[in-house]
Amino acid sequence: MLKETCYDILYLYISQVVKMLVVVVALFVTLWGPTRILNFYLYIWDPAGSTVPNLFPWGMFFIRILVFINSAVNPIIYNFMSVKFRRAFAKLCRCGGKGMSFQETGITYSSVRSSQTENTTL
Repeated sequence: MLKETCYDILYLYISQVVKMLVVVVALFVTLWGPTRILNFYLYIWDPAGSTVPNLFPWGMFFIRILVFINSAVNPIIYNFMSVKFRRAFAKLCRCGGKGMSFQETGITYSSVRSSQTENTTL
C-alpha cells in the first residue's frame, strides 16, 4: 500500500514537471521563432539587411520584444505550475523579514583567523 502511494506521488511529480517543460518549450519556440526565422532570412536571402528595416519597422520592434517577453513569462509559468517554485519564492521573499532567519537558509561559510579555521552557519 505504501509503495503504491509513493509511486502515485512520484508519477504526479513527474507529470507536473513534464507538463511544465512542454509549456516552457512551446512558449520558447513561439516567442523566439520569429527572431530565428528573421535571422535565417537575413543570412540566406539578404546578407546586407537592407530590405528588412524598410519592410516593417514596427514588426522588427515587435519581434525583438517577443524575446524579452519570453524571459518575463518564464517565472510566471513556474509560479503557476510548480508548488516547489512557489514555496521557494515565498521563502526567498520572506528572507529579509520575520519569516526566515539566517539559520534556516543552511548557508555555511568558513573563515580563517590566525591560523585557526572556524566553520560558522549563517
